[in-house]
Amino acid sequence: MINAFMVLLAANFFKGVYVDGFWWALAFSILLSLGSSILYSLVGGKKE
Repeated sequence: MINAFMVLLAANFFKGVYVDGFWWALAFSILLSLGSSILYSLVGGKKE
């Protein structure tokens, strides 16, 4: 939910970004989180 609000906030500040409501922002933030997790698992991240 916080990520969705951040996407909406970014859409207000940047002219080239348009989000058609909260549910689209939520869907985008979920896809962004999944993509980030996949890339993190492929790269390996920090190993201790």
